[in-house]
Amino acid sequence: MRHRQTNKNEKAVSPVIGVILMVAITVILAAVIGTFVLGLGDQVQETPTAGIDVEEDSGQLTLTIVNSGNIESAQLLSPSGTRSTVLNEGLEVGAKLTIRSNGTVNTFLQNRNVSIINAGTEQPKQINDTSDIPSANLVLQEFDSAGNDYNERTAYLACVFNHGGFEVGGESVPSSVSIPCHTPVLAEASDDVTRGTTGQSPGSTVPILLEEGEYSLLGQVGGDKSVIRSVEYEEG
Repeated sequence: MRHRQTNKNEKAVSPVIGVILMVAITVILAAVIGTFVLGLGDQVQETPTAGIDVEEDSGQLTLTIVNSGNIESAQLLSPSGTRSTVLNEGLEVGAKLTIRSNGTVNTFLQNRNVSIINAGTEQPKQINDTSDIPSANLVLQEFDSAGNDYNERTAYLACVFNHGGFEVGGESVPSSVSIPCHTPVLAEASDDVTRGTTGQSPGSTVPILLEEGEYSLLGQVGGDKSVIRSVEYEEG
């Protein structure tokens, strides 16, 4: 009977092949896991954040940026669903959105020299009294709010954006110029909402007015938009 002699080198083949297979499997698993993790990283969106201070006075609500955070644009949503223009300029610390009642708009005009962006020309226009306010054929909201008997002219200044100055379209907008919330001058780079609108009146110019209920300030960074501050307003 013949006996086969085993070479010592043959005995070492199996362990070597096992090691090679283990290394190959490890490399493949690492590549698969790495691809999966990187893919998840691409899908993660940044959450909009900013510090907003809220001040309520009789007939007036003010939202002031105290920390600009990471927001690239902002938009105000009223209790009745009206959205402001998309604000994508001037969102620095100290910038503010103020919503006033009809009576407070008149007091505001009496106590200050007010300039606004003149719709169509985007040039500053001095406002000394309500007769200087453009009549923009605004579609007023329908809600029952005692003392808030707006007309088209006072509604024009019911919500304004004040800022530290910036440039838009190559033109300088000084800090002395207030921008009505429905004015599309700041929304040129956005394809979302170009002026104040509601679902009931698509495409129409609907100003944001002071009313009871929850106001929400939406912030956007990248493609992610979320509420960065909400406030419940009650007439006192």
